Amino acid sequence: ANNEPHVLGDLTAMLINDKIPLQSLVSQVDKQERSLLIHLTLEITPNTTLSKVINRMSQLQDVVEVKRR
Repeated sequence: ANNEPHVLGDLTAMLINDKIPLQSLVSQVDKQERSLLIHLTLEITPNTTLSKVINRMSQLQDVVEVKRR
């Protein structure tokens, strides 16, 4: 993601609104690249698919890439 102040707030708000349990969140700023790398561990429930979650995250402003690890 681009290193913008709202990115983590937008991401966590999306998870809360979609009722997706967050197990862990680790973020790392790269000041030279002006980017923010976020590693998430999510609990995917029967009502949610991983592809839906990835799609929703990809639509957030300043999110550059979302991928499964």
